[in-house]
Amino acid sequence: MYFYLNISFIFVFLMHSLHGVESFIRVDPDSAVTRALVSNKHLRAAELEIKRARVQLHWEGRLNNPELEISSSSDALGNGEGESVFEVAFAQQFPLTSKLRKARNSRQVQLGLAEAEVNDQRRDLANKVRTACIMIATAQQKKELYTKQSKLNEEVVDFLDSAAERAEASVLDSTKARLDARVFKQKINAASSEIERWLGKLRDLLSLPSESGLIVSADLQLPAESPSRKIDIKSALSRRPDYQVALIRTNLARAELSLAKANSLEDFAVKIFAERERKIDAPEGLGSNSMIGLSLSFPLPLRKRNESAIESANINISKHHIEADSLALNIENNIKVALNARQASLEAARESSSVILEIAEKNLKGYREAYSAGQVSFVQLQLAQEQKLDLEQSSLELVHEYHIADASVKYITATDIFSGISERRKTFKLKKKNP
Repeated sequence: MYFYLNISFIFVFLMHSLHGVESFIRVDPDSAVTRALVSNKHLRAAELEIKRARVQLHWEGRLNNPELEISSSSDALGNGEGESVFEVAFAQQFPLTSKLRKARNSRQVQLGLAEAEVNDQRRDLANKVRTACIMIATAQQKKELYTKQSKLNEEVVDFLDSAAERAEASVLDSTKARLDARVFKQKINAASSEIERWLGKLRDLLSLPSESGLIVSADLQLPAESPSRKIDIKSALSRRPDYQVALIRTNLARAELSLAKANSLEDFAVKIFAERERKIDAPEGLGSNSMIGLSLSFPLPLRKRNESAIESANINISKHHIEADSLALNIENNIKVALNARQASLEAARESSSVILEIAEKNLKGYREAYSAGQVSFVQLQLAQEQKLDLEQSSLELVHEYHIADASVKYITATDIFSGISERRKTFKLKKKNP
């Protein structure tokens, strides 16, 4: 029994260890976007609006329910001669226009509108996820740089303390170095807090529990070749869900106008009835008779022709058309600005990470050689090293700005929203097989 208990304990320990390993999720910007488009609960809830629109489309365009009329009357409270009438009628309303087909067309456009609105939410979600990954990677590199600066400052503090004991350096310099050490520690803590804050935002975007381990890796290297500054505006507009929403709203207003015109005439009614009658007919007396008949009822459009809905639909057409044109112009301008900003940030980042850092590296190498020859002091050497680290930090900021600008281009041109769609379809298929 002791053997079985040991085996059980080892099995539970291994399962717990494996569970701990699986709890860490590794993502990069692309995989994080794909995962968010599949698992984000807010997006899943928004997609139910598409399901609602499909259900409404399925049940649209049907006739109203028929009516069954039953009536019975007698002269029991009158002469009491046994006269009575019993009638059964079946009535159905039919449209005089093609309003059922036009109502179905309107629902079809509403389905397209719901899909476009969800796609716009996908675009926003993809941009937020990509931005969070970039911010996390930048904060991680900042923390590494601050750690390097802190270690370098510790060497300066030790050197100045020993030099101050020999009366070769001022105590004020040593105190200043110690204050700098506290500043670096604060920067490291601030970078750590920033990492945790963005990790929390990313967990929320990925719909992960707060205890889930998340490891983010983002390549912040600059591209070898400059990205193209030429983008087909028409293609970009066709991908922009918000522009599609503006166009579909115009089409929806047109569909509502057609439906409003079709509703200008009310339905006509067809009634089929059967009647059984008992009445006194002189000179025979009380007798029975049966009748069957057809009744038609047509509306007379003398006062109301649905003018209010028609005029409102015409106004909506003009309004949405103007909004679509304005949005297209805004998108075109934003694309040009985003492309120029990305190119400018790329050039600045390249200059900072190559030319300026190379000069700083050569300068630091010269100081090291001069220090070995006894031409400069240790403090001067450390200052040159700190200057290089400061330049690395500035370079990191410029590289960060480039990647944010690149993410902005992806967001404005809507190149992220179709990521993960194939994986999402696989997920839906699995759900259908295992409801």
